[in-house]
Amino acid sequence: MNAKGISIAFVCLATLLVTEADGKTGLKGTFTWNKRSCKWREGFVGTSLNRLLSINCKKKGNLPSITCTYRGNPHPCRWYNQNHQANFYACLARVLSGDQVNLCNPGIVNCNTNCEDVTFEKVSANSYYQDSEGSVDDYYIDNY
Repeated sequence: MNAKGISIAFVCLATLLVTEADGKTGLKGTFTWNKRSCKWREGFVGTSLNRLLSINCKKKGNLPSITCTYRGNPHPCRWYNQNHQANFYACLARVLSGDQVNLCNPGIVNCNTNCEDVTFEKVSANSYYQDSEGSVDDYYIDNY
């Protein structure tokens, strides 16, 4: 295959990967925190391996709704890669919900049971997220 053919093949593959990443809706689940109904959702950061874990708890009585987002790369974890992605995010949500005073308190969270070396860092809930390639991902804002 000549250089032109390789270039065309590369562009087609890159387009397919971006289309596939843009078409994903992410994993999601529910949990209860202080008698409040909460949701967690996986989000994507451009075409990088980084993922978002978005937490949203509904307003209850005089208490406002709670929203926070964490960002990290779960792929170095062998357990995560063995089809345990939903269990991984549920584990992170369980760790966060262990704080009965402030759900979004820790700046860093990890699932000690199976992926102790993978950490997710808290990011601002109402901002856009920029990946290492400089592209902006507004997945959380548009699809929560």
